[in-house]
Amino acid sequence: RHSTARRAGPMLFGSPGSRSPLVNWYLFEIGQDFEMVDAARVDRRSSEFPHPFGQIPALLDGELSVFESGAILMYLADKYGGLDTPEKRAEANRWVVWANATLDPICFKEDGNGRVLDTGLRGEPAAIAKLDEILAEQEFILGNDEGSFSVAD
Repeated sequence: RHSTARRAGPMLFGSPGSRSPLVNWYLFEIGQDFEMVDAARVDRRSSEFPHPFGQIPALLDGELSVFESGAILMYLADKYGGLDTPEKRAEANRWVVWANATLDPICFKEDGNGRVLDTGLRGEPAAIAKLDEILAEQEFILGNDEGSFSVAD
């Protein structure tokens, strides 16, 4: 729990060099107000910080803390992004989990401390070719319909 007085909307703790820009982008796209907190300006070792390991991104929404970019995105989509049925959640969340488990390690080659050293996008990874194939046919991951932008994008 976090005892600090809250402003309207969630608080996102992050930095440009972390995965927090993914969350920022989603919040901007859905028009959700939020407060961006520069993680360099807070004590990430404090028990008040919303990630037990002091990592970013981390989100505080009221009394609820959520950490890991995929979990944050899925929570925000449930609460603010219209994923109001199990079917809609499953359709979007399979892509969020895929991006975290498969796409992220292709895009970012990291050392043991999480520092990005290189990318796996050189060459032609099969997963990227398949994603390009899907997006060649539709503007958004979940389709072309108006309002098809989702957390999956």
